[in-house]
Order: sequence, then C-alpha cells, then structure tokens
Amino acid sequence: MLQIILPVDRQLANDIKIIDVEASGKRSAAIKAELVSAALQTDASMQGESYFFQADGSHIRTGMRVAAWIPEQGENQVGINIPKSALVWHLDQAFVYVKTAEEQFSRRNIEQFSPVNEGYFVNRGLNTGELLVVTGGQMLLSEEFKGQIPDDD
Repeated sequence: MLQIILPVDRQLANDIKIIDVEASGKRSAAIKAELVSAALQTDASMQGESYFFQADGSHIRTGMRVAAWIPEQGENQVGINIPKSALVWHLDQAFVYVKTAEEQFSRRNIEQFSPVNEGYFVNRGLNTGELLVVTGGQMLLSEEFKGQIPDDD
C-alpha cells in the first residue's frame, strides 16, 4: 500500500485509476499502482491531497519515498502516439530512430512522454508523417556506438 501526497495546488483527476511509481525515480523501471481510495486524514506537515494506491512493489519497503508519474488533467495536448517498441533506452535516456533517407536513420532524444495503451504519447520532438523504426532500434543503437569500442590486438 502506498500513500501518494500531491503538491498543494494539484488534485487527482476523477478518471485516474492507475499511476506509475518507482523508488529510485527511474521512469524506465516504474511499476503500475492502482487507486484504492482518497486518504481520509493527511499528515499535518504535508498539505496536499493524499491518496492510497496498491502496487506489487516487492522492492518498495515501508517508509520509502517513491516517485510517482500521474497523468495531468487539463487542456488537450497535441502530439503523436508511438508504439512501445519504438522507444530505445541508453544510459537511462529514451530515444527513437527516425528514417531520414533510404538506408539512413537519425537518433532523437525523447525527453517527455506519457504511457498510453500499447505505447507512449510524445508531444515534443516528433512530427506527423515521420517514419519511426519500430523493430531493430536497439541494433541501430549498437551499430552507432560500435566505433567507440577499442580494437584488441
């Protein structure tokens, strides 16, 4: 059971039932937590709204602080949904590969994304109509860094 306390000026949207949490703050390692209920009582030192979530977090111990990624309610955002397989991870950063020519690809850093069904919503860094690599992105990353490996004689 996790108690999530929001900042003073924030509330949990009525349609939010699932959030992502992780003890070390690494978004790539986050697990899903399901809303149980709003907390009836809050800590006097924390003035924000408080909620209880349930997660299968065997690596989260009693008293640990966790990072929580909570979808925000508000105005509609413009962006692109990409499949999960398009995101490539390196040194805890997310990238995609975009096709720039017949056999040429460019790596782009994706700084902000939100999980959606079967993928991610990206609102910056990609344009409609660009072709993304959805299979083999990790291989492209390996090839890109291959030249940095020193030769052993």
